[in-house]
Amino acid sequence: MPESTEKPVTGAGCLLRVYWMLVGAMLPALLAILIARQHGFAFTLKDVFYWLGVASVIAARYVDIRFTHGQTAEGAPATMKHWAHYALILGAVALLVWISCHLVAANRG
Repeated sequence: MPESTEKPVTGAGCLLRVYWMLVGAMLPALLAILIARQHGFAFTLKDVFYWLGVASVIAARYVDIRFTHGQTAEGAPATMKHWAHYALILGAVALLVWISCHLVAANRG
């Protein structure tokens, strides 16, 4: 029987995948709601935590691919090209969401 060329999934790799796919998205989403519910266009600690949350998801994806033989959401081996694409798309979407939330807050204030 031929040996599998797939790398085994470690516990750390599994946790990282759960974080960047699910848990990590909750913090920026919750903070986006809180930013939109404030009054006026003010930069607050919520904004700092929003961007730290976005950065943590991008960093978790990087560590997953670089050190724990990360996979795509479909189970294929992930590459640094996948990470760069993920980071670019997530960063752009996060920026649009953040700006939108501040515009909603400014119209409330």
